Amino acid sequence: MFLQDFFSSFRQDEDEWDQENQIFKKLCYKSESLDRQNNLEVCGDLMIVLIENKLYSFEEIQNELIDNLEEKKKVNNLELDDVIQQLRIFFQLLEIKQRKNKIPIYFIQQLVDSEKNLNQAINNLPYWQKTIIQIITQILLKQQDILKATNKEELKTLIFPTHEEYQKSRILVGPTIFGLQNGNFIYIIDGVQKQVILILCQGGEMRMGKKRGVWKEYGILDEDFQNETSLKIQFNQGMITYIKDGEILSQCNSIDHVLLKNIQQIKFQRWNGNYNNGKKSGKFQIIWKGENLNIGGEYNQKGEKFGSWTELFENYGDKSQVYYIGEYLDGKKYGSWSRQYDDGLNTITLPLGMYSEERLKDGVWLELHEKFWDNHQVFYTGQYNKGVKNGFWAMKQNLNNSKIIGGGFYNQKGMKSGEWNEKYFWDNLVIEVGDYENGRKIGNWFSKIEKLRTNIFALESQSSQLHFHGDYKDGVKVGLWDIFFQDDENYKLIGGGIYDDKGMKNGKWIEFDKNYKYSLGWLIQEWKEIWFLGRQNQTLYIINLYTFRFGGMYDSNGVKQGKWSLRNQLVTDPFCYDDYDQNGSYINGIKVGKYSDHFFNINFQGQYNDKGMRNGKWKEIKNKDNQKCKIIYEGEYDNGFQIGKWEIYDDNYDRLLQISQIIIAQRGGGTYIQEGIKDGMWIELHENFFYRVEVRYDGQYQSGIKIGDWIIKKKNMKKTNYKQIGGGQYNDQGMKIGYWEYLSKFYFWKNLIVGNYIQGKKIGIFKEEKARKLL
Repeated sequence: MFLQDFFSSFRQDEDEWDQENQIFKKLCYKSESLDRQNNLEVCGDLMIVLIENKLYSFEEIQNELIDNLEEKKKVNNLELDDVIQQLRIFFQLLEIKQRKNKIPIYFIQQLVDSEKNLNQAINNLPYWQKTIIQIITQILLKQQDILKATNKEELKTLIFPTHEEYQKSRILVGPTIFGLQNGNFIYIIDGVQKQVILILCQGGEMRMGKKRGVWKEYGILDEDFQNETSLKIQFNQGMITYIKDGEILSQCNSIDHVLLKNIQQIKFQRWNGNYNNGKKSGKFQIIWKGENLNIGGEYNQKGEKFGSWTELFENYGDKSQVYYIGEYLDGKKYGSWSRQYDDGLNTITLPLGMYSEERLKDGVWLELHEKFWDNHQVFYTGQYNKGVKNGFWAMKQNLNNSKIIGGGFYNQKGMKSGEWNEKYFWDNLVIEVGDYENGRKIGNWFSKIEKLRTNIFALESQSSQLHFHGDYKDGVKVGLWDIFFQDDENYKLIGGGIYDDKGMKNGKWIEFDKNYKYSLGWLIQEWKEIWFLGRQNQTLYIINLYTFRFGGMYDSNGVKQGKWSLRNQLVTDPFCYDDYDQNGSYINGIKVGKYSDHFFNINFQGQYNDKGMRNGKWKEIKNKDNQKCKIIYEGEYDNGFQIGKWEIYDDNYDRLLQISQIIIAQRGGGTYIQEGIKDGMWIELHENFFYRVEVRYDGQYQSGIKIGDWIIKKKNMKKTNYKQIGGGQYNDQGMKIGYWEYLSKFYFWKNLIVGNYIQGKKIGIFKEEKARKLL
C-alpha cells in the first residue's frame, strides 16, 4: 500500500527521520479544531509530497487509509467495522461537499502546479477546499501512529480525537474526525457540565465542522450589559434562529453570519441587502431598531467584502455605540483601521491599528474589552507581530483619560504567560490575579468582587467585597476553593467547595449567584459527578430580605422532567417589592403546555406547543429586573413569532404599593405582520419607562423599518396627558434626516440632544439642552 511504503521509505532510522522530515513535526497536533491548526507551511509541504508520489486526489488518500485499517483488522484481529463504517460515511459526506461546491477532483495537483505561492494559495482557498487539505494533513501526520497502533481504543483516539476549546470560564468538549468537529458537544462551565445539544430535538450536533440542529448557548450578554443569559440557537436549511424561552427573537440567513453574543444585537440588528446565487452582493446596510444607520459596505460578485466598510463593535448596543472603520481587499481587512465611539453627544475617533500586506494585525493595536460599554470603558493596548500578540499588554479604563488598571505578558506564541492582573465587570468590578503558562491558568489564583451594597432602610451605600481563593491546573480549577465575604475590615468564610482533578465540581457547594443585581445571592446544593441525578428542591438563599426557591425533577441525564415551580420574594428598597410564582411543565427538557406567572394578585399566562415554542394568546412581563416599573405585554404568538395586534402598558407602580392591584396606565403597542415584523402605527415605551417619568415614542413602521415623523412624548408623575418633547423624521429607507431632538443617554428624564442629520449621519455640531418643562 502506497502510504505505508511512502512512510517506510523515509524511516530508515529514528535520527535520520527526525532530521530529514521535520515537516511532519511542525503542526504539533493536539486535539484541537481544524481552524486552530491552520499551519500553511506544513499543509503546503505535504501537498508537494503527495504530488511527487503521484497521489493526486483525496479519494486515493482515503482509499489507502481504509485499506490500511482493513489489513490491520485482519492482522491484529481487531473489531474495526464500526470505525471503518464511520470513516466511509464521513468520506461520502466530504465527496458530497466536493460536488456541491464544484471542487475539481484533482484540485490538489492544480494547486501545486500553479505558479502562485503555495502557502498563500492555500490560505485564499474557499472553506471546503481548505478544510479538505487540512484533513489530508491530519491523515498523513497520523499515518505512522495508525500503522503502529495495536488496539481499537488507540486507533479511535488517533482518528476521533476529543476537541477541547477553552473559552474563558467554559470549555466546549466533543468528538472530531481527524480534527473536524463531528458529533454531540457539551459545555463545562466553572466545573459544571451543561447541555449544549438539547435532548430529542431534531439534529443538534456538529456535522462536518458545522453546527446543526438546536444548540443551547451560554454566556449571552443580557440587555443590561452586565449579566449573562442563555438561549437556544437553531441551525436549519441555511437559516439561523435565535430563541429565548419559546419566543423567536430573530431569524436570519446563515451565509457569512457571525453568531451574535448579546441580546440587543439579536433582537434589534438586521441587515438590508441582496443575494445573488447564494452569495451576498452589492450594498449591505445595518438596520438597528428599525432605523437605517447608513453604515456597512459592499460585496463583490464573489461575495467578498471590498472597499470602505463601517462595522459594528462585536457587542454593539444602545450603551456601547462603537463602530470600526477601514478597508477590505479580496474579502480581507487591510491597511489602517480606526474606531468611533458615540456617547450620544460627541463622537470620539481613535486609531485601532494596521493590517500588514499579508492581512495580519501588525504593530501597536488598541482592542476593546468584549464587555465595553458606557459605564465600563475598558480596553487593551499592546503589540502584534504578524497576527500574534506578544510582549506586555496593558488593560486600561476610560478612552479620554486612560490609566492602566491591569494586564500582563504574551509569549512569542501569542499565549498569556507569567503573572496577570485581570479585571472585568458584571454589575460589580471583578479582579483576578494569578499566573498563566502557555495561555492556561496555573497555580494559586485570587479573585475579588467589589460591590456596592445598599442598606434598604437607611438607604446608605457601603463597600462590600467577595474573595475567591484556590488553585488552577492546566487552565481548570482543582482542589478546594474558598469564598470569603469582606464587610469593612472583617473577613468571613461563607462558601466554596471541591473541584476534582478534571475541574468538575463535586460534593456540597455554597456559591455566589452572579446574576442577582440587587442582592448577594448564595446557591446551596449538592453536585454529583454527572448532572444532578434526581436532585429535587434546589434552594437559593439571598442576603437582604430576598428569598428565591425553585423545585422539580431531573432525570438520570440531568434533563428537566414534569412539573417545575419558582417562587420569588424580594425587597430592594422601601418603594419596590416583588412577589411572584411561576409554574410550568417539562418534557425532555422542553417547556410544554400551560405556563403561569402570578404577580401579586394578577395572573400572567400563556401556552407552549410540543416543540417548546410560544403559541396562542399571551400576557407577560418582560422586564422583571426593572424594580421601578413592570411593563406588561398582551398579544398572540404563532410558533414563537409575535403576530397581529399587541398592547403594551405599565403597572403604575406607586399605586400598586398602596392598593396591591394593577392599574392600567397609558396603553401602547402596534401590529406585527409575518415573522414578528412591525408594521403600521406604533407606540413604544422607553426602556427606562417608570411611574415618575413616562417616556414613549409614537410613529410608523413599514415592513420593520421606521419611516416618516416620529414623536417623543413625556408625562411626569401626577400628570394625565403626554406632551411632545422631541422627535424628528426618517426617510423611506429608515435613515434619520433633518433636525432631530432625542433623549440624552445619561439624563433621559430631563435632557435632549439636538442637531441635524443627512442620510442617517450626524452633520455639524450637536448640543445638549434641557427638555421643555411640561405644564
